[in-house]
Amino acid sequence: MKVVQNQSSRAGCRLRLTNSTRLASLAFVVLVSTAGPVLAQENAKPSAPQSAPLMDPGLYSAMRWRMIGPHRGGRVSAVAGIPGDAAVYYMGTPGGGVWKTTDGGAVWTPIFDRERVASIGAVAIAPSNSNIVYVGTGEQTEGNGMYKSTDAGFTWTHIGLDDSHYISSVIIDPRNPDIVVVGALGHPILGVAANKAERGVYKSTDGGKTWMRTLFKDEKAGVSDMVADPGNPRVLYAALWHPRDFFGDASDKQDSWIYKSIDEGSTWNPVGTAGLPTEPLDRVGIEVMAAGCAHVDQDRVVLGGPAPPRARAVVIGPDDLVEEALASEDLV
Repeated sequence: MKVVQNQSSRAGCRLRLTNSTRLASLAFVVLVSTAGPVLAQENAKPSAPQSAPLMDPGLYSAMRWRMIGPHRGGRVSAVAGIPGDAAVYYMGTPGGGVWKTTDGGAVWTPIFDRERVASIGAVAIAPSNSNIVYVGTGEQTEGNGMYKSTDAGFTWTHIGLDDSHYISSVIIDPRNPDIVVVGALGHPILGVAANKAERGVYKSTDGGKTWMRTLFKDEKAGVSDMVADPGNPRVLYAALWHPRDFFGDASDKQDSWIYKSIDEGSTWNPVGTAGLPTEPLDRVGIEVMAAGCAHVDQDRVVLGGPAPPRARAVVIGPDDLVEEALASEDLV
């Protein structure tokens, strides 16, 4: 499961937390699906009084979600928009390529049909030049690496990472569109395909002409998610996931690890695990909260939407120390 932040409102806050002095500048929320109990009742702490809403609910109470298309079955695997432009969006699908709208969703057009791959894992638009779009392939079925468009999706160029097969995330430097960081997952079901070394984080500083792998754990662990700090694009977080091997040894269990980079993905260090579950983790999703966006107290984290059963929220503070672990019933 993943917390999603609208690309067109990066400076805003999609996650709302309540009143605290414990997180001075930054917190990010990790959602972890686990098989065990989340939090023992005897360790529960009484909730502090809720602070007043940041905005009068009457200002947005009339707003409703509406379907903007395209009218198709299946899932959406990637979405990207342009800050300040409410009309243009790109959508990646697990088996239908990339689609684009230029009128806020009234009409959608397939723009990836000429490429020989239909499964899309990630779509990213360069913040400094909205004509430059990067697409990572492979989600429901195998992809064949990375693609780039310099004309807003009219034409595409294949730019490598062919053997990564499943790409989960793409991050573009906000000032230089040639600096790109890619998270490669590899096959999400071990044993179905041969284990390969083309997993981990790859970085390009020349627009995809060459790539360097900067984070690698082993041939079974790939990047399930990767995000940048909206207040400091040189700070990245990556979640590595070792999927379950249905055909392997029972002792070979799935697990996840969280890494942090402070040089825009060139080098990485693991985040501390104190406070995280001791049992192996399932697939992890990450979202970073900008400094000043959240109000946090010692007892509760409010995500702004319901959490599914067996979800755990973990707040990691400025020193990469785990601050809280909350049961899903504490999330509202």
